[in-house]
Amino acid sequence: MGIHRGGRGFYRRLREGLIAHAEHQFSLDIPDEKGNTGRQSLQMLLDRAKDEATAARYADDLSGPECPDEARYLFLWFLELHRARAHGGMGPGAIGYPDIHAWCGLRGITLAPWEVEILTALDHAWLVAQSKAVKRGS
Repeated sequence: MGIHRGGRGFYRRLREGLIAHAEHQFSLDIPDEKGNTGRQSLQMLLDRAKDEATAARYADDLSGPECPDEARYLFLWFLELHRARAHGGMGPGAIGYPDIHAWCGLRGITLAPWEVEILTALDHAWLVAQSKAVKRGS
């Protein structure tokens, strides 16, 4: 049974924590109407914070939900796959199974099915964030 269907609790919590972290990080990169990202705005506020409590709040807003230590490698692997993403005429394409398979071959990695599921879920979260950015820009 796949973890997305309520499989083992550990993997479900790992997936949920990782996706929450990723969604937050992806949302910070969406530019506003002036072209500034949330990450840039929060970093500016953090740099200008006058006291430790305010600085800590902005730092927490920047980091968002914590990335589970046991899944950090999956987020890093997603970012590596993401950098090689194909961009077509209609914008960025999804990272498909052939892309993941080729990447695994190049890196000498064998993924478990639950790891593939998480990588595709991270890609979906990134694509959703990008569609929000496009809608905001139109």
